[in-house]
Amino acid sequence: MRYLRSMATTMAEMFIGWFYNIIKSILSDISSHEATFMAKVAFQDFKNYLKNKLKVSKCESVENLALREMENMLLNPNRYNRELKEWTELWLQKWKERVKVVLSDEDVKRQRLMLSSDINTVIRRLRFWRELKEIIIGALIEKGEICFTDIISENILRAEVDNIFKKLGDINSTVSYLEKNPVHLLNRALNRVKIISSKRAPLVLVKIDTSMINYMY
Repeated sequence: MRYLRSMATTMAEMFIGWFYNIIKSILSDISSHEATFMAKVAFQDFKNYLKNKLKVSKCESVENLALREMENMLLNPNRYNRELKEWTELWLQKWKERVKVVLSDEDVKRQRLMLSSDINTVIRRLRFWRELKEIIIGALIEKGEICFTDIISENILRAEVDNIFKKLGDINSTVSYLEKNPVHLLNRALNRVKIISSKRAPLVLVKIDTSMINYMY
């Protein structure tokens, strides 16, 4: 198990470096800090993309299949560089569309999604949270939403839990209802995926260096 974790970490570092080089080749004006941040997000999104692409297989875990696919890509970089660059170009288009760069912590506070403070407690008690999130990530990818899939899927589910919590009024009632009706939460979240994928507006706030703003917008 320790070997597998070490291998996954090494693979992640190599892929992040690969994405870094591609992003810098396309956006030469951005800083190394910004390119590194974007490369880390791109790596996680690409991993989610591969997992969704390979999920039809039932013979082993999708996680292992994705790791094997990435290992093969690292062993054959010349073969896969064009494919990865094309994917990154699509990812950057989504970045421009879905990411809003802000200048200060005050901007973040003013524009971020405001949820009830008890939502984290509700989520920690939901046994199916990870499974629902994987489904929403897959739904986003199917709609072409390949950028910041982890954060957007999390926010979609949190917003829907918050709506249910506000109607029921307390933590225990919300947890009990959702444990009995997980499909209700799933359907609400899937509907929200359809809504946001039909609109072209920022979904994620990122506070980074100002040198990127004019270039990205």
